Amino acid sequence: MEMNTNQDNYSKDGDESSFRADLNERQSNFSMEDCAFSSQAGNTSSSQANDISPSRAEGNSSYEFHEKEKRRSFLSGIIIGAVVSLVALPLLFLALISRHAESVGYIAGQIFAASDQYSGTMDMKRLIRQMTQINRLIDKEFVGEIDTDKVTDSILSGYVEGLDDPYTVYYTAEDMERVYAMNEGVYNGIGVTITARDDGRFDVIDVTEGSPADEAGFEIGDIIAEYDGKPVEDIEMEELVSYIREHNGDSISFKLIRGEAGEEVSVTVTPSRVNYNSVKSEMREGGIGYVKLLEFYDNSVEQMQKALEELIEQNMTCLVLDLRNNPGGTLESVRGIADFFLSDDLIFYVQDKSGRKTEYRTNKGVLWEGPTVVLVNGKSASAAEVLTGMLKDHGLATIMGTKTFGKGIMQSVYRLSDKAGLKMTMAHYYTPSGNDIHKIGIEPDIVVEAGDDAEKDAQLEAALEEASKLIGESEAETAAAA
Repeated sequence: MEMNTNQDNYSKDGDESSFRADLNERQSNFSMEDCAFSSQAGNTSSSQANDISPSRAEGNSSYEFHEKEKRRSFLSGIIIGAVVSLVALPLLFLALISRHAESVGYIAGQIFAASDQYSGTMDMKRLIRQMTQINRLIDKEFVGEIDTDKVTDSILSGYVEGLDDPYTVYYTAEDMERVYAMNEGVYNGIGVTITARDDGRFDVIDVTEGSPADEAGFEIGDIIAEYDGKPVEDIEMEELVSYIREHNGDSISFKLIRGEAGEEVSVTVTPSRVNYNSVKSEMREGGIGYVKLLEFYDNSVEQMQKALEELIEQNMTCLVLDLRNNPGGTLESVRGIADFFLSDDLIFYVQDKSGRKTEYRTNKGVLWEGPTVVLVNGKSASAAEVLTGMLKDHGLATIMGTKTFGKGIMQSVYRLSDKAGLKMTMAHYYTPSGNDIHKIGIEPDIVVEAGDDAEKDAQLEAALEEASKLIGESEAETAAAA
């Protein structure tokens, strides 16, 4: 499965949450996340990355991605504040953890000794004093076994959770490996995208071609009812994701419910390395090219270029770009795709904590300058909103559908000394016209609701009709000019 980490990666709109079951967050994410994904928003060969994908915590879910880890243990809550000391001395802290694992109390004592060097906004002495008291009690009275690695991760995760920002997340070393891999469009899973149902089961909304799930017989529209003989109603999506990830290389059985008749289908699938194809395209009647961009991964740029070139070779006269349910992804991918539509102009700009403004512009090399219709909805977020905002503000496309998600902040992913990582909100971003879309979204030029008929895609039909209209207007202008 995939999990839209940036991510960093699932998103939520109303009661329905969708995600890719394997962290879609990224080193440099616009995942909004995660890209997000999974953020869930820049490129990442270095230790820092930008993410712009939504996260689950706001009731939005981070597509990015997404993206908050569960509270890991009782200790995570008790020592949540004390972790502040890591801001001052992360290298010292992690070194002490790895070399002195016999006692949790030892950790607090060593940090306390160095707390005078801390000059941040937190009351370090008070926090460390409380942590020391708690640790003394644990060392003296606690009867269970102490997993120092888990305690360490819980401290770090708890501290970050205490910031109360759904897009700021601590990643373990294992999480970071998944983040980097997923941002490249490669992950360990089975290759399906699912959404949560009101009854606790999961709908399969996409199956990656050539993936383990595809080969095992999963179909779009299937309902996942059981995994390895256990009902899915008893678990959260993240738990199912973790279960699949932990069983990489091992067989997992699923009971699926298929079709209106409710046929029960049993399949067995072995999670493995999946190359995710985030771009789907086809030529429709009347010279209308249709491209569905599912998420913004590093490999999405190459896939989008290939799709556009093939459609242009087939004499495409109008493009329908479908960004519905796209949770975002990496900064570099959205910048690369923007190049196909706009030459040497502003894509968006960001402002950081100090008010410093940074512009992101396209390069030369436009592939498509013809009429374009963009489809969006409440699950189009982050990088999808960056591309939508650019096309809208520059007058390059007609935007149709419903208002977008509204994630106008960017995250960067920083690699820590022990290969763990921190994804942190570090800037607001704005469309070329200076619009701040955070928690606001982008209003379409033409509002088209999804409708209640599950067998009919009313929004796509409306977009195709608008595309035909634009083709007629373009032909009329050409004829008049001649």
